[in-house]
Amino acid sequence: MKEKIEQLINTLKQKTDKGEAEWLKTSSRNEFQLSFENGKITTDSFTAEPEFGPNFDVVEVRIYNNKGDEVYLHSFTLQENESEYKKLMDFYKCVKASYYKVSETIDSMLNEANSNKVIGKEEDLPF
Repeated sequence: MKEKIEQLINTLKQKTDKGEAEWLKTSSRNEFQLSFENGKITTDSFTAEPEFGPNFDVVEVRIYNNKGDEVYLHSFTLQENESEYKKLMDFYKCVKASYYKVSETIDSMLNEANSNKVIGKEEDLPF
């Protein structure tokens, strides 16, 4: 099963990098989801704050069937397994960047900054 999960994550990372996956944000603060005909996959990153003991960083992938039941959890902490954590975090960061369109935003800013027009405008800040 672990090999299939790793293959799925690698395939989704490639599709996400190419802009061929439409990730959505969930109601959780840092979680993103991708829907399929027969289920969905989510990825999340957070700091667990147990009542006793030190905090620890977690990254995870959850797979749900078409009824919404969680059928698989692939989760690592930085403290538990650094190499697996880093691989899964790389996937999470790819998904997050895709959702927020980081590359497209920076490209647009570069194009505008390199143009001959005056840039910047006066506006109210959103906070």
